[in-house]
Parts: sequence; C-alpha cells; structure tokens
Amino acid sequence: MVDDPGRPTARKDSPALAFWLRLGAAHFAAYPVAFAAAMAGVPLSMVIRGQAVLSATSEAAAQHVILEVCLVFACAMYVAVHLAAIPWARGAAAAARGESGASARARKGRTLFIALMLVMSSACVLGGLIGWVWLLTS
Repeated sequence: MVDDPGRPTARKDSPALAFWLRLGAAHFAAYPVAFAAAMAGVPLSMVIRGQAVLSATSEAAAQHVILEVCLVFACAMYVAVHLAAIPWARGAAAAARGESGASARARKGRTLFIALMLVMSSACVLGGLIGWVWLLTS
C-alpha cells in the first residue's frame, strides 16, 4: 500500500514525546500565572514583611525585601503549575504506550490541570486586585 502524500498518516506518539509535550505546554502556561503571582506579591509583602519594609534604611533595601516575597511567591506558583501537569503528562504517556484506561486518565489529568490553572490564576488575579486596592487605599 502506497501512502498518499496529500493525506496525513496516523502517527502514534512515543510515550516520552507525549509526556514532554504536556510538560512543555504547562511550562508555557506557568509564565502568566507566575507573573500574576509576582504582581500579587507586592501587597502580600506588605502584609508579611511590612515592618521590615517600613524600617528599611534605604529605598533599595525596602525594594529588596518586597522582591524577596514576590520572587518566592512567583516561584512557588511556577512550580505548582508544573506539578499540576504531571498527572496529565503521565496519563498521556500511558495512552501512547497503549495501556488500558490510559486515555481516561489523560482526560482526567487534563481536566485537573485546567481546573488547577483556573484556580491558581484566579487566586493570583483576585488576591492581587484586593491586595492592591488595600495597599493603595490604606
């Protein structure tokens, strides 16, 4: 049988490719969440380390304290997005190997990833909004 060059052929992805493609998608999705977390971290730093910020000897020292909190919060959210993608990636790899019930696991993993992304994004945006309103009005 000769393949028709104009017709796409069905291709079974390797398990490693399926796994890394999902983690790659999560990697790109993690950047907006980490950015929102960093922006939400500014008012959060005033709640957590407000006294250290206010008693800093210079503006640079105060910025350093604020950036420490922002960096920790953004990195935590960045890692959390990657961790949330692991069930999706493992399910996709299992489906590529042809394991029974693996496509259902991949769908559940994708649903879990999307749900956690929405929760993390919403928490950062809404928490940041509330925090910035508090910070600018107090």
